[in-house]
Amino acid sequence: MKKYVYLGLLAVFSYVGFVLAQLPADRAYTYIHEKKLLPFELYQLDGSAWSGKAGVLKIGKQRIENVDWQLDFSALLMGEIKLALGRELAGHHVSLVAGRSAGGSYSLSSGEQALPMAELESLINPQPFGLKGNAVVELEQINIDGGQLVGLEGNLEWRDAGLGAPLNITVGNFAAEFTTQDDGVHGILKDTSGALKLNGDLMLKPDGSYKLTATLKSRDPKRKDLKQALRMFGTPSPDGQITVSRVGTLNLQQLLSL
Repeated sequence: MKKYVYLGLLAVFSYVGFVLAQLPADRAYTYIHEKKLLPFELYQLDGSAWSGKAGVLKIGKQRIENVDWQLDFSALLMGEIKLALGRELAGHHVSLVAGRSAGGSYSLSSGEQALPMAELESLINPQPFGLKGNAVVELEQINIDGGQLVGLEGNLEWRDAGLGAPLNITVGNFAAEFTTQDDGVHGILKDTSGALKLNGDLMLKPDGSYKLTATLKSRDPKRKDLKQALRMFGTPSPDGQITVSRVGTLNLQQLLSL
């Protein structure tokens, strides 16, 4: 008896998969968009609900061009929507998995991604500072529920870090590790090598408030360009160390149009 039940379920799943493979992307997206199931908008669609491409992905005020997607059929059977989103960026195919649970929470995850920092900054900052170097990003999981950041696990490396014109300086290599704790997301910031010494802590609370504390110091007394750049963050102590403290609120609902 169980054998026939399994065969029946397999037949149903196969049929659903066939329907999704044949369903035009624009028709599937019309339904998803009307139900507000995903925190982004897609334009210029091509392909099917299962696999396709979008000329433009818009999330909040950000506009990303030429995005491809692949629907996770197994997640759909559990009442969740998961899309593997990808884009060619600076000669690399950058990808991440965006999802929405049956309860309405959102998630993002990705394997290790390497790309120029300038390209990463352009994706998340509409008014970039002109960062130089290369970024290596690995997101185990980002969870957003009710417009609040409730979980973040991952690592970020900034290699050959620096700033472009008018400063045009390179200051070293840095790393950040993010973990979720009872009181919010905790980030540890540090340098791994180079002319700039960095130690810092970042706390992101579920209500969107954050606090950043960090110390900066040049390891090379001959680097006048670095000393000048550091003065942008504050007045150095007698030993040349600068203490940075910032507080604020991150409005995810406004940023992502949730």
